[in-house]
Parts: sequence; structure tokens; C-alpha cells
Amino acid sequence: SRMTPSAAQSVTYYPTTTGSQGSISNPSGLDVDTGLSIAFVANQNAPGTLTILDVTTNTELSGSPVAIGPYPHGVAVDSVAHVVYVANTGKSNIGTVAADKSKGGGVVQNTVSMVGQQQSENGGNPTWVLLATLTAGLQPHGVAVGRNMGGAAGSYLFVANQADNSVSI
Repeated sequence: SRMTPSAAQSVTYYPTTTGSQGSISNPSGLDVDTGLSIAFVANQNAPGTLTILDVTTNTELSGSPVAIGPYPHGVAVDSVAHVVYVANTGKSNIGTVAADKSKGGGVVQNTVSMVGQQQSENGGNPTWVLLATLTAGLQPHGVAVGRNMGGAAGSYLFVANQADNSVSI
């Protein structure tokens, strides 16, 4: 059956008002850390960013948007470690002629960005930052986090790589 909102339910939009200067631009992926009540939105704006929203206040958190790889797509949250992984699917224009910015030019990416919190030096609220850039197969699109699989402690990151028909673990 189809789910339709009742009169008691409401829909919240970000940014909340017309003319707001939120950092969401061409959103392409989303996941939520339910323990922290934070939504992570991948933006396919160049060079690629991750908007981080506190869903209880509908505001961006410190560090948002975080610059990540080109044309981010899939987003997966590890809600135990409180880190987020974003597949960078596009081509970068690094090493290409400046006039050739088409999707046909550039270098195919094979990276996944890992974003998490970094404690501030003065003891204030932590800031969201790019922690690492991980290597995957060609043009990673989908990402998923698996925890404590097969009796092994810890987590696994699964990445679906479109251009070479593979999965990275």
C-alpha cells in the first residue's frame, strides 16, 4: 500500500525559507546517523561537498559543507564509529587542459571520502572534516557499512564500482 502523510505529519525542508543560503547543491546521496540525529547529503557541485545537517534543529553543523572528491554519489554512515563514507564517482579535471571540463575529459576517480569529527584545540564543539581518502575500484557509486559480520568484530566498507564491474571490500 502507498504511504501518504496524514494531517498530523509534516515535511521539513532545508533550507527552511526561500532565499536561505544553505550549502545543498544538486544533492545525489543521503544517509543518516540516527544516534547523532545528523543527516549527510552528498552534493554533486564541483568539486564535490558533503552537507552535514542537525535534523533536530534543521541547521548545518560546524565544518559543513566539507570538501570531498569530484561528483560524490553514494553515502553510507557507520553509526557506531560516527563516520561517513562517500563514493566519488566523477572524473577530476586534474591534468587536463582548463578548457576541457567535459565529463569526457579528466581522470576517472577511484576514491571514497571518509568524513568524521575532529575535536577543536580550544575544547569547543568538534568540527566535521575529511579524515581520509580511500582507494576503491573505478567510478565507485554505492557504499555500505557492515558491522560485526561473520563473527568478526569491527566494520567493513563495501563499494560498488561501476566502471570495472567490481565490489571493493
